Amino acid sequence: MESLSAANTQFSLNVFKKISEINTSGNVFYSPLSISSALAMVSLGAKGNTKDQILQVLCLNKSGPDTETADQEDLIHSSYNKLMNELNEPGVPYMFSLANRLYGEKS
Repeated sequence: MESLSAANTQFSLNVFKKISEINTSGNVFYSPLSISSALAMVSLGAKGNTKDQILQVLCLNKSGPDTETADQEDLIHSSYNKLMNELNEPGVPYMFSLANRLYGEKS
């Protein structure tokens, strides 16, 4: 979970920097978790250069030479699952909702 936390932090700072460069005079409000979780879901269906670019943007391409792609995917998605479960634990003093569904066209 620490690597996901570090990756999400770096991703968030990178996105903030880009948004701030474009919007120099206004306030900035965005949800890095919404963006990163959506891109992580998209990475499941991506391959090759597209997948590599998604993981690079998400700062999740820190695998070593012995890390299999499937193992890396499992780790990424199980880490997001664990994070969502922790955010939605019973008894927390807030309500957290995140829309995270993808619908694919097969025709």
